Amino acid sequence: MSDLTTDNKSGESEESAKRRLRGLLLMGVYFAVPIAFYYYNLFSQHFARN
Repeated sequence: MSDLTTDNKSGESEESAKRRLRGLLLMGVYFAVPIAFYYYNLFSQHFARN
């Protein structure tokens, strides 16, 4: 939380925010890919049955 209050002149808080955003994006992809793969398999099996 301390880096949010620092001045933006140095560009350090902006850089850390970008790094955190990239980390969150990677985490989102890391969790979303297996879930999407699971549902894709589920739906493909469902449509193959018909």
